[in-house]
Amino acid sequence: MLALVLAIQKWRPYLLGRQFTVRTDHQSLKYLWEQRIETTAQQKWLVKLMGYDFVIEYKKGNENSATDALSRRFEEASITAISHPIPHWLDPIKEEVGQQIQVQTALPNVREEDGMVVPLPQTVLERRIKKRKAELLIHWQGLTPAEATWEVEEDMKNRYPDLALEVKSSLRGGELLCA
Repeated sequence: MLALVLAIQKWRPYLLGRQFTVRTDHQSLKYLWEQRIETTAQQKWLVKLMGYDFVIEYKKGNENSATDALSRRFEEASITAISHPIPHWLDPIKEEVGQQIQVQTALPNVREEDGMVVPLPQTVLERRIKKRKAELLIHWQGLTPAEATWEVEEDMKNRYPDLALEVKSSLRGGELLCA
C-alpha cells in the first residue's frame, strides 16, 4: 500500500481530478476500501488516497509480465532520460517574422540554439570547483541576479566564446572583492 501512496503522490498533478486505473499483482490491494485497517500508518495512507478517483485491477503475477520484468532489473543496466521544454510558442513568431529575419533581433535577450530558445549570459558572478569541474554562477540577460544558475565553465566557453569568464564581483567575508 505504501508503494501505491508514494506513486500517487509523485504523479499527483496528473492524477488529481481524473479517474485512473491502478493495475497490481497484489491481490489484497483489490479490497483496499473493504478491508479493516488496523495500524495508524495504514490509516494515514488511506486518508491520503481518499481524494483520488481510481479503480484497482488485480492481475496474477505470472500473467502480469510487464510488472514482473520491471521487478527483475539488472544492476548493470542503466536508463537515463533528460527532458527539456520545447517552446512551441516560438513557431508562430518565426512564421510571422519570416525566415530572413533572425529571431534574436525580435527577442534581444535570447538566442536560438538547436531548436531551443536560451537566454544570453550577462556576467559571471562567482566561480567554484565542484566534483573536479570548474563552475560559474551566470547572471543571464533579462533575469535578476537571484535567478542566476551554476554552469560548467568548459560548456560556457564552448557555447559563448566571447563571454568574459572572469568573476565581476563577489561578496566574501564581509568585504567586496573585484576581479
